[in-house]
Order: sequence, then C-alpha cells, then structure tokens
Amino acid sequence: MIKEIVAFIKARLAEDEAVARTAARHANLRGGSHHKTARWTTYLEGGDDGYAIESEDAQTTFIVGRQDVAEHIARHDPARVLRDVEAKQRILARYQDAIARQNDPAYSRPAASIQVAEYEDWVLPLLALAWDAHPAFDEAWRP
Repeated sequence: MIKEIVAFIKARLAEDEAVARTAARHANLRGGSHHKTARWTTYLEGGDDGYAIESEDAQTTFIVGRQDVAEHIARHDPARVLRDVEAKQRILARYQDAIARQNDPAYSRPAASIQVAEYEDWVLPLLALAWDAHPAFDEAWRP
C-alpha cells in the first residue's frame, strides 16, 4: 500500500507541475528555480465585466464575475503551485531519508522506525488527501 500511495502522490505532483509550467509559459512568465516571478494579480474591471486576473507581465488576462473567485484564482497562480509541488516533493524526500536511516548504523534504528511509521500512518495519507477526488485515490488511504 505504501508504494502505491507514494506513486500516486508523485504522479499527482508531476501533473500539477506540468499544468503550472504550461500556464506560466502561456502567460509568458518566467519560472526560475524559486518561482518568484510567475505571479498573478486581480483588479476590478470597468463596468459590468467583472474582476480581472492578470499575469505579472500583463500578457494574459482572465475576467470572472465574482471578486472572491478572481482572488482565489490569483492566489493559486503558477508560482504558488510550483512552490507547493516543490515543498511536497521535499516531504517525500524526507520520507526516503527516514527509510535510509533505518539501515544507518550511525542513527538509532528505533527512532528511524518511528519516523517512517509517522510518515506512513499520517504524513503520506494526509498528502494524498489533497487529491481525494482523483479516480486513482484509494479510500483505504484516508486517515
């Protein structure tokens, strides 16, 4: 079950990353290693047009009818999604480190086993929960 949940999380992260990078490229945004420049903002469009979500370089603009929807979209711009993907990938890397520490004579095996169990019982299922509507999500993973 653990290999499956890790594979599921990695696949979803790869999908999220690909979509965010495509969106950033479409909006002519730069996505450096820290993804600091691909930001979107919102503002009130004149008349009844609604609220605009605009890329930082003003090359891409979307209009939506509600301010709260516009703000939500802008807050989840490609830069934020890429930072989120990177953070979750680092959590998965820490899990792999914990597994490796179980066989490291310089590290306490019981402590490493506790860390691995914590990841497998809570951290990984909680990460997977973000995609619980995905058809490949297994309800047995729900914490």
